[in-house]
Amino acid sequence: MLEAKNWISFFAGGFVLALGIIPLLNQLKVISFGLPASMIGLVISIAHWLVALGGLYLLYDSFLDWHEDLGRIAFFVALFMIGIGIVPILNQFNVIGFSIPFLSNMVYYILFIIEGLFLMVVGMQMD
Repeated sequence: MLEAKNWISFFAGGFVLALGIIPLLNQLKVISFGLPASMIGLVISIAHWLVALGGLYLLYDSFLDWHEDLGRIAFFVALFMIGIGIVPILNQFNVIGFSIPFLSNMVYYILFIIEGLFLMVVGMQMD
């Protein structure tokens, strides 16, 4: 039986997946519609925060599902996402003097897709 934590992870993953896949497909001219420009602007301005927070939630889910191989894989994906998200945040507050130069909009869309898929799959996998 699916519990609330499973549905929360599934729908949070679906939301993050949509934040990545719709703009990416629109940018690649695969689909003709997209998210409103104001929403895309907001998402990109806080993208590193979204990646880091999504990574934290994935980390939590991976601990709940640690006994499965997917939980262990999700753990390392979560650590990667947290790292990718936290470096620009620390740079923004002048805690560290470097940033990640290749983080473009398209890279953020791909990170959202990966994170969303893992949140959805791990959410449905949990006992």
